[in-house]
Amino acid sequence: MKKTYLLLVGVAGALFSCKKDYNCQCTYTYTATNNATGQTISSTSGQTSISTINDTKDNAEDRCGELSTTITDTYVDSYTGQTITYTYGNNCSIID
Repeated sequence: MKKTYLLLVGVAGALFSCKKDYNCQCTYTYTATNNATGQTISSTSGQTSISTINDTKDNAEDRCGELSTTITDTYVDSYTGQTITYTYGNNCSIID
């Protein structure tokens, strides 16, 4: 009975932790917003792909998620006195 149970646990573990290659795709986005006028300028760069080899999907998603960043900075324009908010960073996700 104990051997059968261990065998079933081992097979179930192997099925739920399938390892394969995954691609993490990242896009860099930069946005500047004038807080007084609401005018926004946005730019998106090309996509970057990073591969994980022989990995579980959960682990690949965690690694890909660590590459996603968002940074927000606010400055006062010395010429106009208006406040500008800059937002930039990577948005990364697993693609199949």
